[in-house]
Amino acid sequence: MRIVLLAALSVFSLAAAEPESVLTTLASALSERDPGAFIKPFQPDMPGLDSLRANIEALTVQSDVISSIDPLNRREEGSETIIEVDWALTLQSRADAAGGPTERRRQTITLKLRRQGNSWQITSLSPLTFFDPPRF
Repeated sequence: MRIVLLAALSVFSLAAAEPESVLTTLASALSERDPGAFIKPFQPDMPGLDSLRANIEALTVQSDVISSIDPLNRREEGSETIIEVDWALTLQSRADAAGGPTERRRQTITLKLRRQGNSWQITSLSPLTFFDPPRF
């Protein structure tokens, strides 16, 4: 029994240690309309973070969000891990209870991540304009 538990904990630790685990956090935060959880993995001094924070707050207030992220490519450059993803967003306006307009977006997004202790921090995300508020 103890061996099984240790093996399960090892698998969980390895999964959480992968930078791709941050992608799940980002997608879930958007779907749950939780801008704080979306911004949490970003390095505090990342260029454009204040604008991204404001856009994510507006996006989650104005829309119900369905977010899908498919990793395309991963490479290491020095101390950073660079992940390219195919990111799809479906934004449904919250202004109309009967089902307002919908905006769909899909784009290749590049994230740069750096390990900080037991977690990963996003040091760069491009293009930031992908997360601009919807234009319903």
